[in-house]
Amino acid sequence: MRTVFLLTWKDLRQRLRDKSMILMAIVAPLAITIILTSVAGDAFEGRFQPSFRVHDATGLIGPSLVAGLVDEAGFEDVELVATRQEAVAAVEDNEASAAILIPDGVASAEAVSLEVIGNAGDGLATAVAVSIAEALASETNAGRLAAAGLVAGGVSNPAAFEGLTAMPPVIEIVAGEAGSRILDGKTYLAVGMALFFLFFSVQAAVLNVIEERQEGTLQRLLVAPVGRASILVGKTLAAALTGLVAMGVLVVATTLMLGASWGEVWGVVLLSVAAVMAAMGLGAVLATITRTAEQAGQFGGIVATVLGLLGGVFFPIVGDGGWLDVLSRISPHRWLMEGFGANAGSGSPADVIVPALVVLGIGGVLGGVALLRRARLTGVV
Repeated sequence: MRTVFLLTWKDLRQRLRDKSMILMAIVAPLAITIILTSVAGDAFEGRFQPSFRVHDATGLIGPSLVAGLVDEAGFEDVELVATRQEAVAAVEDNEASAAILIPDGVASAEAVSLEVIGNAGDGLATAVAVSIAEALASETNAGRLAAAGLVAGGVSNPAAFEGLTAMPPVIEIVAGEAGSRILDGKTYLAVGMALFFLFFSVQAAVLNVIEERQEGTLQRLLVAPVGRASILVGKTLAAALTGLVAMGVLVVATTLMLGASWGEVWGVVLLSVAAVMAAMGLGAVLATITRTAEQAGQFGGIVATVLGLLGGVFFPIVGDGGWLDVLSRISPHRWLMEGFGANAGSGSPADVIVPALVVLGIGGVLGGVALLRRARLTGVV
């Protein structure tokens, strides 16, 4: 056991002396997270405040529409203006994101068109305004069809139309909370960057065996009175500690500096261990299929980047059952992002444990493949 600790300490000191490892494992993910959260600004605070101007030529629909957008949706800058020109001018002068124009004939039997004039610099708000106008048109058409049916049926008593006036508002806006397993913006970036660079740093520690093989250090260890199992365990433990320490530093740093919310400590530890195991397994497989340290670094970088992008460390993968959703399941990053999301939200322990077990399984399979190909590592088993 003393030999294992000595080999582990030797590798850890080597990693600490290598400043590039510290930059890759801690400095780079923390710096990128800080930069991206600073650039995003209020977008990560969950605040979407478009500015709308509504002109209603009928004088019947506009007030309730504005009230719904302000009271129900929580939009702070929605105004009902007297003229079409005033609404359009607000968009042209960048005072409003979009203008919703309701024509005078919307309540008549003739076909009319609602208009949305959007600011070219605010596509998201314009898209929201278009959706509001479409919903408004759909509800208005339903009411017109109902009224036309009553008239066609010979109903002439005005009291028969009282039901229409008692109908719900033309458009009803319901505010909904995000899913309990969705990370907020800052935490999403913090988790994503930590996992993305974790695979690079842990793989680099595992692939250190190739450097020692090239330099002859590994051969000297093999002929020394040291068990081969001790060599393997010592190097494995050093790689694991490198990844876990890096994750711990990033969790604390992003929590204190950015206000990231990682959730329960036990969940963070479990998922971090699973991530390190998967990264070690992947690095071990790469060590058996590459001949030089340069080749291993290039292959490792490509694989880690593809898995990170596929797993959604930079942007969420929509869980709609599409081909990308299914394909992303082969990436341990996807399972880890879901696990951290459940841990930071109100997910159950099972929602955290299951992704962790899947990632541990991925690491175990990769580690098993590496053991089967151990002869490529000069018999270090």
